[in-house]
Amino acid sequence: MKIEETKSVLIGSYIEGRIGDIDRDVGLVRSFWTSSGYHSRLSSGTVIHHVRESARMAGLLLGSGTAEYSELGLTMLKAVLRLQDTDPTRPTFGIWPYTLEEPVAEMSPPDWNWADFIGAELATILSLDPPVLATAERGEVGTALGNAAWCIFRRNIGPDYTNIAVMGAGVTIAAGELLGDRRLTDYGRNRIRNLLDHTLRHGDFNEYNSPTYTFVAIEELERILAIVIDPEVREIAARLHRRAWQGIAEHYHPSTGQIAGPHSRAYSDRLMRSIAEKITACTGIDIPWADPGELDTARIRSERQPSLIPDLPCPADLVGRFTSPPADTFEVKRRFITADRPEDRFEGVTWMENGASLSTVNHESTWVQRHGIIAYWESGGTVPAVFKVRCLKDGREFASVMLYADQTGSAALAGFGLLSNMGDYHLFLDHPADGVFSFEDLRIRFELTGPGSGVSDGPDGGYILSCGGYEAVVSPANGVFAAAPVSWETGRGTDRAWTDAVLYSGPPERFHWPTLHPVRCAAGVALVTAGTGIEFPPVTAHDGPDGCRYPWAAGRTLSVVVPEHPIRYPMDTSIWRQR
Repeated sequence: MKIEETKSVLIGSYIEGRIGDIDRDVGLVRSFWTSSGYHSRLSSGTVIHHVRESARMAGLLLGSGTAEYSELGLTMLKAVLRLQDTDPTRPTFGIWPYTLEEPVAEMSPPDWNWADFIGAELATILSLDPPVLATAERGEVGTALGNAAWCIFRRNIGPDYTNIAVMGAGVTIAAGELLGDRRLTDYGRNRIRNLLDHTLRHGDFNEYNSPTYTFVAIEELERILAIVIDPEVREIAARLHRRAWQGIAEHYHPSTGQIAGPHSRAYSDRLMRSIAEKITACTGIDIPWADPGELDTARIRSERQPSLIPDLPCPADLVGRFTSPPADTFEVKRRFITADRPEDRFEGVTWMENGASLSTVNHESTWVQRHGIIAYWESGGTVPAVFKVRCLKDGREFASVMLYADQTGSAALAGFGLLSNMGDYHLFLDHPADGVFSFEDLRIRFELTGPGSGVSDGPDGGYILSCGGYEAVVSPANGVFAAAPVSWETGRGTDRAWTDAVLYSGPPERFHWPTLHPVRCAAGVALVTAGTGIEFPPVTAHDGPDGCRYPWAAGRTLSVVVPEHPIRYPMDTSIWRQR
């Protein structure tokens, strides 16, 4: 693999800007830790040494073409290799820790994805074959890559976990080709075949419309096309590459510069700089980004780092979608997960007009990374307004509530029930063994963020969240939580306003989630032009054999049915489990 001249210039500039972050005494990138809230016990703000970022930097230094940087890259590469778990008798064999300060055995729990992420960097370095690597050192890198590949093989993630399915296939295929191990090549080839078949069967990636992980998939498909030789694998990678860009293009909203929802996984509400720059690099279209507050708190995630792998262009027939929507007003309907039972299918609706978008998924957990209901519109300021729905337990996102939604145009109906098999802050990593959650406060928040956001009372007991030229009208239904009535309240902060359905607020209480009932909560949401004075009828509740049915007459009659007893999350989250 050769590095193009333009890429070399970008890499050199990036290295010059980050060279001071390298702790030469240990050979790793030094930074401040930003915690995701799971996997690591380290507190945000702790000074740490990043393992993954060090592997990336080592590759850039080795590919820089200068003797000084190449030697430093070799030092960093050796430091990374020393941190891999190389004991084949341990379940963590083949993976790395996030940081030097927290070894694999001390993580909570370890992240098996690090075999994929760092394995991909090692495969790229071996494909680059830098002159500074002596024969013995190539052997050490090959051994570490083989360890990572066999870890991926043993874990055997399915095609549901889209970005890791792509990445693991690429690492094992590349490892097989580079190390001469046909078993790994055959495994990786079968894995990427299965991913293509799975995606075609379901109609889209199961890890649907993710502003974060669709681009991880795109970059890993680019890596496959840059370093893998197998022609069948390359043909499949090209097809999946197009499918990924199609999903991004059809959800892009030009007037706000956002990827409209719904989002299966996102780390910020607005488009991060790294993603905007990637789209710009692949389309030639200047994609805006303007959310410095979020970026300052997560520099490593937000800053686009140059790569040894060349950017491949977005398919030419999709490029125009980033500047010109197909109509003044339109809807995108997409099935993300196909299942025999309708209640197990995941389907998204995205409505757009020139200044605004509103999107929902028919059901989804309230995990912090999910955007089951999200809207964007022009705020009149430097950033677009964002409206979304969250579930908060003692002020922190809570994952064990299920959203049920129905949408037509710019109106959506949302109902909320409980999930019996999910976790607290994470989907499952912190699931309580006894099924008990303890808290003082639990609420569903309908939140608007944007310059000058405000909230006011609307007609028929509703609420109006306003910013710029649009309003989100929230029409609550009568609700109960464990037989106590749900109350509603409003609040406002700097450039932020909300109305909350308060499920519980009082002394600390223990709730046994699998048996908690009845639970009823629902509200209609309509996005309207500010000042139009459109009134919507209240949402009503009707008992039925399958739960509580909520109809709402907003254009066509919307309806959701919410089970009053907790249910199991319909997607098989065992695909994410480490063992």
